[in-house]
Amino acid sequence: MNLYGVWGLDATHVWAVGVNTDLVPDSNILRWDGSTWSPQPTDRLDATLTGIWGADATHVWAVGGNAILTLQPDEKTWSTPPGTMLGVGVRLNDVWGSDSSHIWVVGDAGIILTSDGKTWKTQYVNPPSALLGIWGAAMNQVWAVAKDGNIQKWDGRNWLPRPDSTVGELRSIWGGDANNIWAVGAAGNMRHWDGKAWEAASYSVSSASDLSGVWGSDASNTWTVGSNGLILSWDGTNWLSKRSGTVGQLKGVWGSDKNNVWAVGMADTSGRALLRWDGAEWSTQNVFSSSLNAIWGANERNVWAVGDNGTTLKWDGTNWQSLAPLSGKPKLTCIWGTDANTVWARGTGTQVLQWNGSGWPVPAIEVNSWAGIWGRDVNNVWSVGSQQDFIEPGVISKWNGPTQGVPSALYGIWGTDTNSIWAIGQRGKLLKWYGSKWSDRASGTTNALNGIWGTDAKNIWFVGDKGTILRYAP
Repeated sequence: MNLYGVWGLDATHVWAVGVNTDLVPDSNILRWDGSTWSPQPTDRLDATLTGIWGADATHVWAVGGNAILTLQPDEKTWSTPPGTMLGVGVRLNDVWGSDSSHIWVVGDAGIILTSDGKTWKTQYVNPPSALLGIWGAAMNQVWAVAKDGNIQKWDGRNWLPRPDSTVGELRSIWGGDANNIWAVGAAGNMRHWDGKAWEAASYSVSSASDLSGVWGSDASNTWTVGSNGLILSWDGTNWLSKRSGTVGQLKGVWGSDKNNVWAVGMADTSGRALLRWDGAEWSTQNVFSSSLNAIWGANERNVWAVGDNGTTLKWDGTNWQSLAPLSGKPKLTCIWGTDANTVWARGTGTQVLQWNGSGWPVPAIEVNSWAGIWGRDVNNVWSVGSQQDFIEPGVISKWNGPTQGVPSALYGIWGTDTNSIWAIGQRGKLLKWYGSKWSDRASGTTNALNGIWGTDAKNIWFVGDKGTILRYAP
């Protein structure tokens, strides 16, 4: 079952709506009673429901496709109310009301259905935009947003288009009060109403930026890096943008503590591929001709960075030293270790490298493109990747253990112990190791997931393409 809308009255009255994809559960509406989610029978199982709203526990409406459903007095079943055939042939998208006698439903072609709780009437807005979201502060202050960026307002008598609408798609709208309303949509489009005008709102995470790496010192100090030199910092409440000083793509981040953090990536036109956070600002450390793809350290005096053309660098607490390029100059994409004398690096080609305290002995193993590596101890080290150049199918390999294939390319791996390991990858792929097998978990996104890190089993961050940031906090 795919879910598209949710509404709740209190902790024991919450409903979610969507489309029934599996026929199990045999419903497109779920109800939360405070302890469990249960399917509720409807007479429109064929409909894809996208919006839900209620005035109280016995007056709740759900809409989607060409269907309008209302909760019956038993609070268990849903049916089509009389007089709602007005919207047949037009897709309905969202519903909102000021009370049980003032309800609005919006849909495609500029259609708006209104109800006094007994009968339904049809209205249309001009221009006839596909209306995707609706919300109001009162019965004479109702807003609707459209796919073409059009914003409409109901003043108690008429629907009027706002001259400060946008050209970008808007999908949803909500407000705290009449003077503080937010509308959001595709490609990071966000608008804010302050009681006078709609204005574009700025925020830290850009949908145009793909996020690649994530690391933190604790739950209130987490970093993620990505394309166009993007660096974001989580302070326990918000993600804040930090000036990086580079426009190159950043791929990895690691630190020894909150005041000593390193970021690596593709060298920009000035050769800036290695950055350091000193607790106050980010600065360029060295200039290298090769791009760097991953970084890891045992402590503040033993840090390694690996990259293209067999590049391996080591930080000794004072300086970065460039080690001799590896034979064949492979592209190294991931690194992890247990201590300063036991470190693994992997990449494209046939090589897995293990640092023994002074050098990189090179045993040859299976040919794959490796993207992530993590371990608990020297006997439990895992790496993930793909059988081709970072495209499906994918592979999961255990050091001195078996390698298994998976349908999607994998880009990252992290865990809390040997029985709780997560792997991420292509099209939102999310796998979890429970100690004996890997199982699929729903990520809620189709964007590629590229980086993973957490403080413990109940606080894990996942980052990926198009500004995707997910948090697992059960």
